[in-house]
Amino acid sequence: MIIVMVLAIAFVLSVAIKTINYGRWSARQGNWRGAIGLYLIAILLFLLPTGVYIYNRLI
Repeated sequence: MIIVMVLAIAFVLSVAIKTINYGRWSARQGNWRGAIGLYLIAILLFLLPTGVYIYNRLI
């Protein structure tokens, strides 16, 4: 069970980091609105699974 949890966290974190890096590249290209959108997606990508996990552990 713990191994699955660690793998899931590693996967979500790696995808969030990749999305943030793409947002940085997009900002360097001058696409600020796209960069902000990518940053929001990365934040949601990390917070939603974390929130669901915490919610399920509390209830």
